[in-house]
Amino acid sequence: MTVRGALATDADDIARLLVAASGGLVDYVFAYAAPDHDPVAVMTRAVADILSLYSYRNCFVAVEEKTIVATVNAFPAEAYRLDPTVADALPPAVLERLRPIYETTVPGSLYLSGMGVAAGHRGHGHGGELMAALFAEARRLGREEVSLLVWGDNVNAVRFYAAMGFTRRRKIAVDLGPGHRHEEGMLLMVAPTPA
Repeated sequence: MTVRGALATDADDIARLLVAASGGLVDYVFAYAAPDHDPVAVMTRAVADILSLYSYRNCFVAVEEKTIVATVNAFPAEAYRLDPTVADALPPAVLERLRPIYETTVPGSLYLSGMGVAAGHRGHGHGGELMAALFAEARRLGREEVSLLVWGDNVNAVRFYAAMGFTRRRKIAVDLGPGHRHEEGMLLMVAPTPA
């Protein structure tokens, strides 16, 4: 396995992994913002766009036998926001439901916005290798902490992040309405950047 900075040609693979890793959040947003568009196709364009927070330039990938099997996306926490084009397309009630997610940041941290590992490749150390690359990036950027939001009922992810040194800072109430598969809100977790 190799971990490397992502390339523009990785955009589709990264998008698929990030959409799956969102726990339904990306699908929820685009059901309202772009109902006639495939969320993976929209995310692929965002990953290919060098000005997007989700740009491949903000991603690392884990590669096995020339296949991308995992990815992580991160950027400075103070940059975190809902894309204005998406926000303008959302009904006010939906925008209000999303507000706690986009208003929760740890200023000065590197924000891990998504990590995805392909089915069949989980438990093989890819997440740990990506976290090592991400912590190295945080050090390079002078960021003393890495922060993230994770669905509180995603027990495996919460355990993984705890094993990587993240602690729960607080719980964020997120109610996306009926039909959304997460019963709990999100946890804000923060880890110090290892020396």
